[in-house]
Amino acid sequence: MLSVHVLFVVHLAATLALAGIIWLSQVVNYPQYRLVGPATLPAFIRMRLVRLLFITGPLMLAELGTALALVANPPPGVSPEGWAWGLALLAPIWLSTAIFQAPQHIRLLKGFEPGLWRRLVLTNWIRTVGWTARALLVLALTLEMVR
Repeated sequence: MLSVHVLFVVHLAATLALAGIIWLSQVVNYPQYRLVGPATLPAFIRMRLVRLLFITGPLMLAELGTALALVANPPPGVSPEGWAWGLALLAPIWLSTAIFQAPQHIRLLKGFEPGLWRRLVLTNWIRTVGWTARALLVLALTLEMVR
């Protein structure tokens, strides 16, 4: 069984990494979709998704697993409610991924559609705000734990 402090460090690292990745996707990657030619866009998206999945998949699973563990066994000196809120923030992130981003990416693999691309960028703000809120919360919990 991993110590609560190891779980915390893994959780902190995964959450901060995912927050950084989502901001990179939101302000750099997704805007580039409209600049890639229609003939090469499906290959561009496929390559990006496959490569990114090797990074984000394990991070998302680590974040979820450690969030569950930290709600069940919070570090000493840290409010259990903070961990519960952090876990609750994962719901809209995961739901948005399943309901919006994954299907929209699959459709974009067939070719660029301006309306679909705009919906992808717009709905991705759910994840961007969610992971930003999680990162800020985990940093606040870190300060609470250090005090």
